Amino acid sequence: MGKSTRIGLDISTSSVRAAQLSVKDGVFRLDRFAQMPLPVGAVVNGEVLDPIAVGTAIKHLWKAGKFKGKEVSIGVASQRVVVRQVDIPYMSPQDRAKALPLMVADQIPMSVDDAVLDFVPLEQVPGVDGATVARGLLVAAAEEPILASIAAAEAGGLTVTDVDLTPFATVRSLARADPLGMAVETEAVIDIGASTTTLVVHSNGIPQFVRLLMMGGQDVTTRLMEDLGVNLPTAESLKRETTLTDESAMASDAHSPAGVMSSVVQSLVEELRGSLDYFQATGTTARLDRIILTGGGSLVPGFEQQLEEATGLPVRRGTALTALGPGQSGLSEDHLAFADPLSAAAVGLAIWDDV
Repeated sequence: MGKSTRIGLDISTSSVRAAQLSVKDGVFRLDRFAQMPLPVGAVVNGEVLDPIAVGTAIKHLWKAGKFKGKEVSIGVASQRVVVRQVDIPYMSPQDRAKALPLMVADQIPMSVDDAVLDFVPLEQVPGVDGATVARGLLVAAAEEPILASIAAAEAGGLTVTDVDLTPFATVRSLARADPLGMAVETEAVIDIGASTTTLVVHSNGIPQFVRLLMMGGQDVTTRLMEDLGVNLPTAESLKRETTLTDESAMASDAHSPAGVMSSVVQSLVEELRGSLDYFQATGTTARLDRIILTGGGSLVPGFEQQLEEATGLPVRRGTALTALGPGQSGLSEDHLAFADPLSAAAVGLAIWDDV
């Protein structure tokens, strides 16, 4: 097949990031990747509050990254996104799209008139009356935050062609999947950002369960500032330099850096373990094989070990950029490795399935 390109734009709490990929003969290659910091408060809990400030950062991003093209795919992940498994009558995709608002109006905590809805079919099962029903993931996102993200991209001189659920994009960039379906494995892909953590359980690249948590690395920084009375640079430095282990956490004073960090990290680890336990308790026959971990908030020293011990599952680092290689980006291997934990969403938004 010919060569095509696509750009994924990730608008996170602390930065805007973009990845431009090309595909030739079914193989994705990295053409460009860059990131630009955002002013504090421009994006809060995954929602754009200042489209002009975000748009200005996007303009700087495009110039610094030398991106070619103005059409982008963006992601959505905020506290006003709901993802849950539902059963609905089986029908064609076209009929389902028309009927979905009526079928799920009483299953989401928002008005369908103010929401963007999607349905990801997983399987067909017999209903209570013997008729076939479609079981899948219902995605409901408030329209207002989506429009704000689109406005920010447009303020940056871009055109949004696609809007996707950010956790789905992360799975596309990190999932270990067998195209032939010969070795199907089930993984939990966890992306810990500054204020939002996303968890997706997938089998062979197909999402089975999604959970969004309004917690992340920023919570650790804030607690360090509040409890220890330090400024932001000092808190960030402590977060990078303090290693957490079960032994050190138990021995730490509650008002020491390790003690403060341990309290926040343990809360997040427990939320993640609880989400995975809930998935396992839903009657699924799938057995979790591993956890794939990414995101800047996951870089707290010792976090990986605590998550592994709490869940009893092997944890490995996701590799989005390094798996692609430098390509035509001009980035060094060291630069790719440094940016990798922050890149999964942007890379996934630039990956398309019909290659």
